[in-house]
Amino acid sequence: MESFFFSIKIIFERPIPQPPPKPLFSWGNWLKGAGDWLQGAGDWLKGAGDWVGGILEGDFNENPSNSQIIARLLVTLIPGVDTVGDVQDLAATLFKLIWQKRFGEVGVWTDLVLTGIGFIPEFGSAFRDIQ
Repeated sequence: MESFFFSIKIIFERPIPQPPPKPLFSWGNWLKGAGDWLQGAGDWLKGAGDWVGGILEGDFNENPSNSQIIARLLVTLIPGVDTVGDVQDLAATLFKLIWQKRFGEVGVWTDLVLTGIGFIPEFGSAFRDIQ
């Protein structure tokens, strides 16, 4: 009987092993969180860059979004930018006609006529971009 009480006494006197305390700050967790944030920021910047690139492409962009069309219209209302945009759109239309040999498409010829109208300051740009 004495050994039974002795073993119980040993059980209660031994310290129960505890896991080490977690640090309040961990560089690993911080770097992982910063990496996730940077990944999200990078994805956002890529999307923003693609959107702005679509505006700068002008008629070279075959499938612009509605917001890109509106932004291009507003940007080309600036007098100097208007002429640069007209020349770029003319180059894109000639590229479609000469290098891509898309003579049979009505849309390319329509673009050529609308680009010609676009050379009329302000009115032409607004008319051309609404197409």
